[in-house]
Parts: sequence; C-alpha cells; structure tokens
Amino acid sequence: MNNIIEEKRQYILRDSATATSQRVLLDVLENLLPTIDQLVFKEPLHGDIDFAVLQECGFNNIVSVVFESGDVTSIRNLPSQVTRLHIANNLLTHLEDLPESLVDLNAAGNGLQKLDVSKLPNLKSVNVANNELVNIVLSPTIETLFCENNRLVELDLNGMDALKTLNCNGNPLLSITNFQDTIQDFTMENNPAVEIRRTMDENSNSNNEKTALKSNVELKQAIRHFFELKSQYEANKKDKQRVLYDREKARGTPARKRRELLENMKIACVYCARKVNTLFTSKNRIYKAVCGDDKNPCALHIEIYAGEYTDVKSMVKVLKDVPIENEREIIIKTKMDALLNYQTEKFAVKQFKENLKDYTEFSEYFKTIMLDYEELYFNQETDAKIKRKMARTFELQEKMRKMLEDFKKTNTEVSSKSLTDIMLFYMQELLPEYKMLQELKYPFKEIETTGSFHNPTYVMLQNPIEFNRMNYLYGEREPEVIAYNV
Repeated sequence: MNNIIEEKRQYILRDSATATSQRVLLDVLENLLPTIDQLVFKEPLHGDIDFAVLQECGFNNIVSVVFESGDVTSIRNLPSQVTRLHIANNLLTHLEDLPESLVDLNAAGNGLQKLDVSKLPNLKSVNVANNELVNIVLSPTIETLFCENNRLVELDLNGMDALKTLNCNGNPLLSITNFQDTIQDFTMENNPAVEIRRTMDENSNSNNEKTALKSNVELKQAIRHFFELKSQYEANKKDKQRVLYDREKARGTPARKRRELLENMKIACVYCARKVNTLFTSKNRIYKAVCGDDKNPCALHIEIYAGEYTDVKSMVKVLKDVPIENEREIIIKTKMDALLNYQTEKFAVKQFKENLKDYTEFSEYFKTIMLDYEELYFNQETDAKIKRKMARTFELQEKMRKMLEDFKKTNTEVSSKSLTDIMLFYMQELLPEYKMLQELKYPFKEIETTGSFHNPTYVMLQNPIEFNRMNYLYGEREPEVIAYNV
C-alpha cells in the first residue's frame, strides 16, 4: 500500500498547483491503517484537495472528515459514504457535489456565496455561519441550521417541518418565508430589517402573498445595490478629482481654472464605461440612475419608489386625535333616526352601512398600528431576553470577583497562571455576554460628530429600537422597483 501512495506522491509532485495539499494528504494516509473510518487533519492544509486518492489507496471506510483551520480553497470527490464533514475557517468559495449520505456539515467561516444542499436526503445539521452567503437552498430533513453573519436576503423554510433550531443573526436584509411552528430555538438578533412570514394557510391567496413577498425582497436588493453602486461611483470620482487637482496644482494652474476642470471632469458610466458620467438622483422618495449622455444614453435605467414612511409613534398620536367617538355617535344617531321615522328606512340603512364600514375599517387599522406599537415599545420577549442576559452577566461578574479574591490569596508561583485564567475568563465568557446584553438593550448605535474639523467631538448615540423598525408605511402607493436595467 505504501508503494501506491509513493507512486501517487511522485505523480502529484508534477502538478505544482496541488502538490502541497495533496502531498500532505498522502503523508497523512501513509501513517494510517486503511480500515480507519475517521480522517482528521490536525495541521492546516492549503489549496485544492482531491479525495479520489482515498479509494485508490484502499481507504474505503471513511465516514468522517475533519479539517483544522487553514487555507483549503476547494474539495472534491468526497467518498460516497461520508456522513460528517467539518471544514470550518478555511477559504472555500464554493461547496458542491456533496455525498447524499452527509448528515452533519460544518463549513462556517469560509467565503461561500451560495450553497445548495436540497439534494441531500440525510442532512440533519448545517453550520454555514460567517460566510458571504446571498443564496441558500435547503434540504427538508435539516433539524439544525446556523446561518448567522451572512448576506442572506430570503430564507425559504417551505416543507422544513423537521427544523428545530435556527440561528440567523446578522443578516441585515433577511426575509424568512414559511416560518415553521416546529422551530423551538430561534435566534434573529442584529437583523434590522428582518421579516417573518409563517406557513401560508391552504385557503389563503398564496400566490398573491408570495408575489408580494418576492417583490419586497427584490425591492430591498435593488435599493441596497443602488446605494452600493452610487457609493462606489462617487468614491471613484472623488479619487480621480483628487488626482486631477494635484496634477494641475503641480503644473501651476490657477485655482479658478482648477475648479472649472473639476466641475467639467467626466468619468466612466457604470454601465457603458464611456466617459459621460452617471446621473444618480433622489427626489420624492424615487431613486434614479441613468447614463450621463443625454443625447445618446446607454441602456442604464434604475428607478425605484421607496414609499412614504412615518414613525409609528407619530401615527398612533395622529390616529388617537381622530374623533372616533363621534363616528360611533353618528352610527347610533342614524339608527335612532330610522327607528323614530326622522329619516326614510332605506336612506337610514344605507347611511348606517356606510358609517359602520368606515368605523370598522378605521378600528381595524388603528388596532393593527397599536399592536405594532406595543410590539416595538413593550415587547415581552425582548424584555425577557434582557432579564436573562442581565442575570447571566451578574452570575459571571460574581464568578470573576471570586476568582480575583482567590488570586490575591495565591502565592507567587501560581499567581501568573491564575491571572492568565482570569483574563481568559473575562475575554471568552464575561465580555461576550456584556456585548450581547448591549446589543439587546441598544440595537441601534451611531457616532455623531460635532465641533470643528480640527477639534472634533464624538458622541455615541444609542436607541433601544432600530429606526427602520419605527418607520410605518403610509399612502396609497406601494413601494416598487419601476425599472432596473443595470
């Protein structure tokens, strides 16, 4: 068997692109028995890994493959019987052709942008946290899913009635569709724009609901892409203006002439790359981007209506000021007029129905807004989480205080180790709990700069509610992507 491995090693050495990683793989196999069922790489690996060599070298029982943190860029030809794959904290950009036998997948901390595990009928546990995922297709057999700190926009849980644990923290634009009642452990902190839609009733107008949700997801993507495009374009233009300004200044060009050159400078359009600029505009909540050539523009056309919003607090105040009691009195008066024959019965019935309809619609609308208001400002679930975190933090503080007291009593020989333990406890146990508590209490934070340019003052602003969650859509026109050719 060693002869086979040596032949493979010599063959691999001719291919410099994969020589290092494959040589390490063969070195590991050389010291193992072919009957083993677990393959653990205790040292970091680099580059592409091809597992076809396992079968060629007689390793036919491998069911578990575990990698330490390293620089693995791709893996292929995993044995068809593998049930466990752990390859966290490497450099994977794609993960495909996984064996159908797979039960446990941990690919956290890589650079994955998309993942499709829908064809894996035995998959139970998936951890793809801390990647760059924008799209993930899941298997209905999954019971545990960790997908926090990605760039997911939509997470469809349709048919996933086995799912019990879901952690989707840190996906700022996430919409969850077909949320399953089977989920027992659900975490979605630090998701400022999260939306959750539960499994649709069979009798509901599901097509309309799905269409509306899809449009909402596309709207978020379009707005985000618009501002990313605008930001990149303006940064590029600013850099080119700085180069031009410095060059002309070095040539001795007068200041007025330099300003004229900057104002008239053209850079490449983001679509056609001609030096005609791109025009980004924002007016009346409509975001537009078109080619800067007004005579012969290219096909670039972005137009998004973002909708009209007000904060829910103001909406509640406005609706409370509406004289709803007057509407109720009008309904009662109309009914009494009919009974006392002050009006014809036909007219009274018609007016009564109209008044009742207006009153009912207003009451339902007001009730909906009040529910949103109470969920934002008096959310019992959030309050309970904060109390649990505060209790846990206090418990850890007491433990650290006890450790400090014991440290003061220790002799010189063991004090150094005790101090190291205390610092590790603070960094790994107490500090993360502090940060999580802070996030729960104040999910919105920003730095406000005041004072002069040379002597600025920075102030931390904290709010218990994200501003976008306080916004309430009003007006007859719904937000929409009018055009998006880019």
